[in-house]
Order: sequence, then C-alpha cells, then structure tokens
Amino acid sequence: MKRFLLMLSVLVPLCGWAQTTENVALVRNGKQFTVSMDINLDRELVKHTKAYVLTPVLVNGDMSQELEPVGYYSKDKFYHYVEEAGVSNKEQAFTKADLPVTVNYCKTIRYEHWMNGAKLVLVRSYEGCCGDADSFDPDTLGQYVREPFNFVPEYIYVQPEAENGKVRDMVDEAIVHFPVNSTKLNNKYLENNDAVGRIQQDIDDVASNPDFDLKKVYLNSASSPEGSYKHNAELAEGRVKAIRDYIADKLDIPEETFVLSTTPEDMDGLRAYIAESNLADKDELLAIMDSDKENDAKEAELRKHGASWSNIIKNCMPKLRRTQYRVEYGVRDYTDPKDILEQVYNHPENLSLNEFYIAANAYEAGSDKFVEVNRIALSQYPEDEIANLNAANAEMEAGNLEKAGELLEKAGDSAEAEYARGIYYCHRGQFGKATPHLQKAADGGIAKAEQLLDDIDR
Repeated sequence: MKRFLLMLSVLVPLCGWAQTTENVALVRNGKQFTVSMDINLDRELVKHTKAYVLTPVLVNGDMSQELEPVGYYSKDKFYHYVEEAGVSNKEQAFTKADLPVTVNYCKTIRYEHWMNGAKLVLVRSYEGCCGDADSFDPDTLGQYVREPFNFVPEYIYVQPEAENGKVRDMVDEAIVHFPVNSTKLNNKYLENNDAVGRIQQDIDDVASNPDFDLKKVYLNSASSPEGSYKHNAELAEGRVKAIRDYIADKLDIPEETFVLSTTPEDMDGLRAYIAESNLADKDELLAIMDSDKENDAKEAELRKHGASWSNIIKNCMPKLRRTQYRVEYGVRDYTDPKDILEQVYNHPENLSLNEFYIAANAYEAGSDKFVEVNRIALSQYPEDEIANLNAANAEMEAGNLEKAGELLEKAGDSAEAEYARGIYYCHRGQFGKATPHLQKAADGGIAKAEQLLDDIDR
C-alpha cells in the first residue's frame, strides 16, 4: 500500500513555560492517521500549578478534531478530579509526584480527507496555586500536507476457466449441381468437381488432423421452388444422400457420422433476391411472397409475371440449389506455451480463452506481443466479458485509452471489471469518476481497489 508520510521535527517553546515539544510527526497510513511527539516539561515551573492540561487539536478551516489531552495535577487536584469528575480514559493524567520528564505522546485516529492541509496546534490551560486560571493562544506545531498523488497503475488480468472438452465447428456452403429432376451426383457435371471437392477437403482436413476428433458432419440440401413442393422435397432428400454417400466412400467415414437435413424449397432465399432486385413489379412480387398461400400457389402467381419470372429462373434459382455443411470436431487441449503460440498465429480458432491467457503470459505484460495475443483472443471471443476485460487492460498498458474504454463497455460487472474501469478513469485524471468503480471493486474483494481509494484525495 502506498503511504503518505509527513515528518515534522520541531522545537517549540511555549510562552511563559519552559516546555518544549520535539520529534513531532504526522503520519498517514491508509485509513489511519497518527500524531506523535515528545513533550518535555520543566518540573520546577509545573509545581506552581494545580492543574496544567495540554490538548493537541487538528484544525483545517471549520473542521477540527481534538486528540487525547495530557494533564498534570497537584495531589489534591488530582484526587478531586478522580473522585468528582472522573479521569477519562481519553486523557493521560499525571500527579506531580509521578510526573515524567518526557511524555512520549502517540495517538492514532481514522483519517478523513479534510485532514489534508490540517495544522496541529497545542491548546494549553492551567489553574494556578492561588486559584488563578488562564489559557494561552494555541501553538502551531506543524501541518500535514499530503504528497501529490502519483498514480502508478496495477492491472488485474482474469484467467478464464479451462474448457471442458473443446468443440469447434467449420461452416460453409457449396453449390452442387444436379441435372433436372435427378438425384444422381455426377462429379464432372458443371463445377461439381470443385464444389464437392471443397466439402470433401474440409472434412478430410479435420479427420486427418491428429489434434482433432471428428464428431459429426451436418449436410443440408436446399432446392429451388420450381415445380411442386412434394417433388422438390424428394429431390432435396435424394441429393443430400447422394452427396453423403460420395464423401463417405471417398474418405471411408461411417454413414452415422453424417446428419442429414433438407430445405425442400428455399423461399427465404427467393424473397431476399426479389427484395434486393430492380424488378419493375417488385412490390407485387413481394406481396405474393408475403401472402399466406402455399408454396405451389405462390409459384403459380409468380409465373404470371413473365419477364420477372424469367429473370428469377435465370439469375436466382441456380443459387438456391445449394448444399450447406457444418463439420463438428473436438480439439485437444494445449498446455505447452510454444504449442499454444503456434496455434495463436496459425489456427486461433482451435484455442480456448484459457489457452490464450497462457499464451499472452509467455510475453512480458504490456509488450507488443502481449497486446497482440489479447487482441487475437478477442477476435475469437468478441462477446466474452473476460476477453473484453483482458484486452481492455492490455490496451491501457499500451496507452490506447480510447480503445480500452470501448472494450470496457462489454467487460461485464465483475469486481475485476469495475476495478479496470477505475484504473481507466485514473489514467484520464478523472479521479472523481474512478472512485465509484473502485468502491464497487473494493466491495467485491479487490484489495488493490481499496488501496487505490486510500491513495486518492477525493
């Protein structure tokens, strides 16, 4: 914890009395404030009084706080004080018989912010042996002036939990052509060699990778809305099976690895094409698409718009006959930072957020590489609160406050995120805005937040 310390060592004569104070010290330690001094008294002069009371007081404008007094009493006065007034446990009281040469005064109180700039004064009062009493103007012993706040940021990076079995997806689509009304796959028909080859290659890349465990291959075949819905449904089902059989045979993959589905007529794709087109009767066509009619009835109505229907047949329908595929696979866990770093720069999609954390810590915090790894982690997990938090911290360390501020908006409301927001505002010199965030962090158990709050002169 940063400590504010002001040491005053003074020798102060008190008017008319051979009293001195030495080694006066005003020390702040977090939420504690300690006043200490050595008070010396000439016993020859003290013996002429019945009571002599010294009261240290902290004063700053209208604010003040009395500290524990020190009292010296004649024997009669002392017992009167004890029996009738009662010696307070907040006062050091001595008789002349046991009066020490030096009182080592030390009092600790709770620090309050008004004490910054406060003066320590000593208020003296006495009662003489002849019954005369008097008090003196306070003597100033020193002043506490807080050191200027020197903000030295400390960051808290959160280590994500390790994934329990990493499962990843590879998603894409390809247009596989079939002759009209046919479900037979011809690999040499039109661009099928490239389309089917791409699906096959993506699956093989997973199946042959020792780091991966192929789990499922999802195939969906969509047909264009030409002809009857029933016929198109049969075509879609036959075609997706044909693609499965071809790939399963080529790669020697069990049929049960594949999960098949169909979209008999891609009406959504057709509507999207019409909406984005410049067809003269677009509004009428959209009204047909948005009606409650069955697909076959909608097609019949669309056919009545001859020129537009010809455009749709030529430019839209071929694109709706496509195969979407998703390859689901497990990825082994990486523990060696070197292995992880290789994945970071070649296949970041294979890493868990916890593995990114390990990779980042292979570099010095705040270095260019450290920041880069956190940025790549964020690119893979853009909505994850921890990814945003750690990336925000890294950006702050790199001096990119504007970017850090954007990321902190998606960092959640954890104690660590609140602490980071406090650090962000401290960087900007907005300590008033930092305080509520740091308080939330402190309430959440972040010790560094509580320490920083102690250091800020609000």
